[in-house]
Amino acid sequence: MSRLGLIFLSTWLATCLGCGANNQIGLGRAKNKEDESTTKLRTSYAAVAKRIAHEHRNDPNTNPPSLSSSRLIAESKSLIVDLKQHRGADTELQFICDEAIGATEESIAATQQLERLPKPPGEFEQFLMGFFYGYSFDFSGAANYSNRVQDLNVNIQSELVRLAQAMDRGHAATLLLPRIAKKIAGPSVSSSPVKVDFDETWGFVGSDWITLSNISGKNLKNATIVVDIEGQSQGVTQRHTNVHFVSDWSAGNAIYAKYDDGVTLNNRTFGRRTCSNVTKVIVNVYSDELSYEGYSYNYTASEMNFDITRYVDKLFKPRASYRPFDKGILFADTQRAIRLDFKGCSMTHLRDVSIKVIFKSGTLTSTKTTFRSFWKSDEELLIEFPDIWWDPKEANVEMTFNANNPPGVTRTYQWTWNR
Repeated sequence: MSRLGLIFLSTWLATCLGCGANNQIGLGRAKNKEDESTTKLRTSYAAVAKRIAHEHRNDPNTNPPSLSSSRLIAESKSLIVDLKQHRGADTELQFICDEAIGATEESIAATQQLERLPKPPGEFEQFLMGFFYGYSFDFSGAANYSNRVQDLNVNIQSELVRLAQAMDRGHAATLLLPRIAKKIAGPSVSSSPVKVDFDETWGFVGSDWITLSNISGKNLKNATIVVDIEGQSQGVTQRHTNVHFVSDWSAGNAIYAKYDDGVTLNNRTFGRRTCSNVTKVIVNVYSDELSYEGYSYNYTASEMNFDITRYVDKLFKPRASYRPFDKGILFADTQRAIRLDFKGCSMTHLRDVSIKVIFKSGTLTSTKTTFRSFWKSDEELLIEFPDIWWDPKEANVEMTFNANNPPGVTRTYQWTWNR
């Protein structure tokens, strides 16, 4: 008879035969066996979750070490060995391990085949590295790479898709971890043990970031943290889930995680961990000490504007130059104008920005306003003033970022010219 069958039988006998001393002993033995089984599952689950949960960091300013392809393959083989040691603790855990092992074996095969093919661009090492850190691709280094996939030969494209499919299979295995975490977690609590701060990427190629702080007042052991991110795209609600595991989460401490948009290969997106236009973050926590489900954090327009303020003040460096009037002979006159761009700063583009330019010369002023739904950093924005006859000595440029979500974030920049 299976161990589970013995537990059920012992419990049933204790219930049916009354409260004699011998029956209490039988119940105690059943409870001990159940405790032993749970302890074994908890130990095995922690070992597996630590290896395949999505990446998190204790310091947002640190990055995983850069490893060669051969080192990545060695790390993945070590992962397979570790997972095989914990397959037998539970049927669900066995399935999760088998899926993770299969995904890792597929990734090894694809990586080794890529090694035999003509070398892809240098960013590809960074692209590969993410798979072996909790199946969470670090796409920031590979962002430019995906734009060049179509220029590579068909064999490289095929292996890249194979590798990305393996990553998605590994991600699916990770998403099953909460099924076990719920079974072995501590009692449910009424107040959220976690505080959330979410920062959506804006104005540059980068990642969304989340800060998760332990406010339970307890040191949490073997904490599984499930993060659901919701967003709206063309009226359709999207959701992406990430699962993190923290062996020892001290009271008051925070962990950080970044979520990427993924990479596009042959018109398919792989490894996406977040949504566009994020509106809500829902968090569940399961640890040895407690469990809590359904903490909801609303990412409002005011929250977004707060984040944009930090980005703009730290990273945005606009440039301006004046174009004087030139009387046309064969062609039309060249009108007075201001040229604007933001080349050389960390931002690659802006969305939904309103721009108001005020030319001044003594008591003379003239104002022009324009709106750009998308403005690339290397795109020169030309704003003409055909109705003035004088040359300005000063230009005040008022920019409102995230203008479609009033009040947005407004900053004023000033340039002067000696004319």
